[in-house]
Amino acid sequence: MEAEELKYLLDHIQSQLEKAKTNKVRLSLLRDRLLIGIMSLEGCRTVEMHQLKIEDIVRQGIKTGLQVSAKRASRIVPLTENLTAQLDEYLQLRRKVLRRKIKPADYVFVSLSNNNKGGQLSRRSIREICDRALIECNLKHTPGRTLTAHSLRHTAGTLALRTGSDLRQVQDLLGHADPRTTSIYAHVGDRWEHNPGENIERNLDR
Repeated sequence: MEAEELKYLLDHIQSQLEKAKTNKVRLSLLRDRLLIGIMSLEGCRTVEMHQLKIEDIVRQGIKTGLQVSAKRASRIVPLTENLTAQLDEYLQLRRKVLRRKIKPADYVFVSLSNNNKGGQLSRRSIREICDRALIECNLKHTPGRTLTAHSLRHTAGTLALRTGSDLRQVQDLLGHADPRTTSIYAHVGDRWEHNPGENIERNLDR
């Protein structure tokens, strides 16, 4: 996704949240906003969000991060101030709506359906949440492109490099063992920013 598309997606969820009539609906939207925000801004994988527990939330002074694990590797993902505020708001309302204390071994992202209320949110459900939001914003299917939950991770990597983060920073954020994997995101942006075909075309017009 481009930056303006990501902003539209996040703003769409926020506008739904502001119109929510009940705490249950509000809780669902708070969860979805946080989930999509972490995946699209911090580049976390679906499996990492699926496995994330309360005890994986790392607090260092006013800073908050998430200790996530995938592919036999673990890393700390720093959260922005906005995401930290959203996390706290979600957990606070979750205690109220589900009427249960949140324990360290509990999962961060939980189901709110009647048959699994408070249980671990499945990877399939995470994908469905992302798909639903993308469809509502008419971003799921566009000419030559289909977006998925994993596309949010690619968005984070691409936009991070475009906005000035260096390759090593993005490699650490995404948890890539090989910097060549991260460099793909740089090359994707470069294809449009520094397209040799533009120079050729300009010369043809002289």
